[in-house]
Amino acid sequence: ASLNPELTDRHGYPLVFRCCPNAQEFASTLVGFMVKNKVEDLIIYGQFDLYAHNAMADQVETQAFASGINIVDRQSFYPTFNQNYVIRQLREWREFRSFDAMFLTGSPKQVAQIVKLIRQEGIKVPLFSDDTQDNPIFSDEVGDAAQDMIICSVFNPNDKRPIVQRFVKGFKAKYGSEPNHLSAEGYDTIMALVAGIEKAK
Repeated sequence: ASLNPELTDRHGYPLVFRCCPNAQEFASTLVGFMVKNKVEDLIIYGQFDLYAHNAMADQVETQAFASGINIVDRQSFYPTFNQNYVIRQLREWREFRSFDAMFLTGSPKQVAQIVKLIRQEGIKVPLFSDDTQDNPIFSDEVGDAAQDMIICSVFNPNDKRPIVQRFVKGFKAKYGSEPNHLSAEGYDTIMALVAGIEKAK
C-alpha cells in the first residue's frame, strides 16, 4: 500500500505490486481538480517524514508548478506537533501571503488539528488532502471545520455500482461498520492474491 513511487516504479522489483495509486497518481488527480476549479496560488503544508507524506507533498508541488499554479510557500510540521508553532505559521501566511488554496498532508489527528486551527485563524480558502484523511480518526476529530475540504480517495461507499454495494453490505454485516478505503484496498489485495494463486496451480 505504499504511496512512494520508489517502491514499485524502480527496476529490480518485478514481483512487488501496489494495491493503491502512488503519490504521483494521487497528485495528478488532485492538481487536475485544482486547475479545473481555478486554483492559482497554493500553500503546501505537510508532516515532515522520510516517506509517504514527503512523497505526496513533492508530487503535488511538482505537478502544481507544471500546471501553472504558483507555489506560494511550502513548510513542514513535525510529528510531535507544536500548536503554538502552527499558529504562528498560519498567522504569517494570513497576514503576509496571498493564496487561494492549501494542500495538507500528514497523520489524520494532526491534520485535523491543523484544519481546525486554520479555520479558527479565519483562513477560509479551500483545503486539499490525500486519502490519509479518509479515516474516522480524522473525521471524528475535525468536525465541521472540514467544510470546503477536498480529500482524494480511491473508495466511495456511496458509489451505486452493484459490486461496490455488495462489498459495503457484506462488510457491514460482518464487522458492524462502514468500510473505508483501507478496507476496500485490503479486499482487492486479497482477491488479487487468490486469483494469482489459483492461476498458478
